[in-house]
Amino acid sequence: IDIVPKYIAVWDQSIFVCCDEGKVCVFSTSHAQVPKYFSSFSLGNQHTITCFTATQDYLVIYERNFENKVAKLKDLSFFKHDGYLLIKFSITDLPNQLLADRENRIWMCSHITKRVKLYTIRNDLTLKLLHDINYKLEGNTTPRLIATTPAALYFAVYVENEGDDRIYLYDKYQYSKLPNAISLQSVKTAKACRIYSVLLDSQQFLVLRYVTQTKTSEVVIVDEDEKVIRRMVMDDVYGMQLTGDNKIVLGIKFKSLSKGKLIIY
Repeated sequence: IDIVPKYIAVWDQSIFVCCDEGKVCVFSTSHAQVPKYFSSFSLGNQHTITCFTATQDYLVIYERNFENKVAKLKDLSFFKHDGYLLIKFSITDLPNQLLADRENRIWMCSHITKRVKLYTIRNDLTLKLLHDINYKLEGNTTPRLIATTPAALYFAVYVENEGDDRIYLYDKYQYSKLPNAISLQSVKTAKACRIYSVLLDSQQFLVLRYVTQTKTSEVVIVDEDEKVIRRMVMDDVYGMQLTGDNKIVLGIKFKSLSKGKLIIY
């Protein structure tokens, strides 16, 4: 593909791949083992995209507004799936991740505000808050990433607590936390490695991506008993997402080029 596949979002039979500059490539998995190129377009943003996801009806991006640093306001935009801009407005949530859930719901995870929020997008393109987890009430716990799929019964939150990486699982419909957290200390090959992506499939397998001290990426599949099912080592992994049938889509950047490729497992 002709862009760096930094962000990957999947909805139904479409795979949306986006780069920092807002260029999008769309692939279709309809009636095909291998995704077929469908279209490409530019979202026409003027800032740097830091979050991207796709709901049932919208592409949603979060971009930094460098002209308003004092107020710390950032811009959230809704587009149609063909790239047509519907609305752009400022929010104060400061998310480091957006994640679509069933219908037109989006999760926002912020390590700055230490909150994980679930919103639904109303027909008038305003946001209605459905749930709010405030990790400021849990001492030094900082949420970093959230993972779920529309078909999953649970959602997972990757948190850091004074260097201790763990995954909390929650019931998606009652929002109650399951009693046992999943420790990631035995999963990573080195304690200092930073986790950049977490996925949770419909069978409750976790897929993690982190960068080692040698700057290579490791993608690890873990079951709910913290057992490593598979470990894959590769270079320059950027985006990562699950399809509806639990296939893993990886976005790989070509070295020294503003291009990349998709690999599906």
